[in-house]
Amino acid sequence: MLMYAVAFLTLLVPGFLLLANAGAAQEPAENGEEPVLSGEDFIAVKNPVRLPPRLAAERIPLGLPGDYKPSIALLKSGEVLVVAHELVQEPFRERLITFRSPDGGRTWSPREVHSEVFGREFFLTVLSDGTLLMTNHILPQDANNEELNAAQKGYWYSHIRRSTDEGHTWQTHRIGKEDGFPPNGKGTATDRRAVELPDGTVLLGVSTGMDDGMKTYMWRSQDHGRTWDKSTECDIMGWRDVDGFFSNSETFRLPSGKLLHINRVESHRHPIEAQAGSKPAPGWDQTDRSILWESTDNGATWRKVQDMGDYGEMYPQLLRLADGRILYNFTVRALKYPLGIQAIINYDEGQTWDFEHDRIIVESRTPEGKASGGGYGNTIQLADGMLLTAYSYRGEDNATHLEVVRWQLPDAEQ
Repeated sequence: MLMYAVAFLTLLVPGFLLLANAGAAQEPAENGEEPVLSGEDFIAVKNPVRLPPRLAAERIPLGLPGDYKPSIALLKSGEVLVVAHELVQEPFRERLITFRSPDGGRTWSPREVHSEVFGREFFLTVLSDGTLLMTNHILPQDANNEELNAAQKGYWYSHIRRSTDEGHTWQTHRIGKEDGFPPNGKGTATDRRAVELPDGTVLLGVSTGMDDGMKTYMWRSQDHGRTWDKSTECDIMGWRDVDGFFSNSETFRLPSGKLLHINRVESHRHPIEAQAGSKPAPGWDQTDRSILWESTDNGATWRKVQDMGDYGEMYPQLLRLADGRILYNFTVRALKYPLGIQAIINYDEGQTWDFEHDRIIVESRTPEGKASGGGYGNTIQLADGMLLTAYSYRGEDNATHLEVVRWQLPDAEQ
């Protein structure tokens, strides 16, 4: 999770690939089955029932080696925007990069570096008026970290950024002590995306982990994220985890008004109930997993619903498809091959989730024997029904690479 990001950076620096862990992450599927792999021009479906075994796909590479962890959004203008971050050494720093497509992801603008927007794991929300919100955090050792001291040590904290010109310029709010998170925002985290209600209210989950005071709030904005009411402290049933309730997490609104929330948790602290006695050892955050929660009062109180998926599966994202189905995409980060973004479809407003059948292997680009290349990204749907998923993967060169895949699901009736 976030506090382990410093250790995980060794995966990104040439010469420091964690091959011992990578080998453990690339075991064949259970019962001797071969892992299901997708190709350059198709997406494989594991154990197909409602879906065909293959879906046609077109993959478009973006950026430079070392670019990492993208988010994709459909802007109000119809343009598609991808944000990601690059790693720069000497001194170490991470900063925003962007790509734009005017034609549904077929072609892309040149890579643009936004040196003034620093940090990592940028993630986009598009509001109904076209305003963009973007969350991110910054690592302790980043040269732009405002808490960095003479010993080159700081702490991680988060930002919420806002743009009214489709991401060309950004206004930044550092989440800090004036928001109720002493000392000065140490260890703060947010949901990856905000949620807009039918009346225009915008919700954003903001929290700290158990080592930094364990505060959990649902912020509310009535002016498209310009200002926030930060007073609603959440009841999370005594739940505790290192990075907080809203961290590498997704909140999603159903038509009924119920909110679903999927968060990433430490597996050794929150073992899967159906696998008692088999939890991974602590200390390696790529074995983290996900839990589903629900709220019927716009995020003030939360109730645990169920475990979501297996160990090593995280970075949740929910998408309402045009036909009403819900696509859940997530990243397989460790423990079983193939690594990368996978997805399942929900047909009953979030009631049942089948991880065994019709499991869509959106990308399996990280080769066997390599450590995770991030995955991370999300999926959007265009007006013509086409799906676009952005992701990062690790290549044979041990560097991370960005890519977008264009693909489509068959109609729900099929």
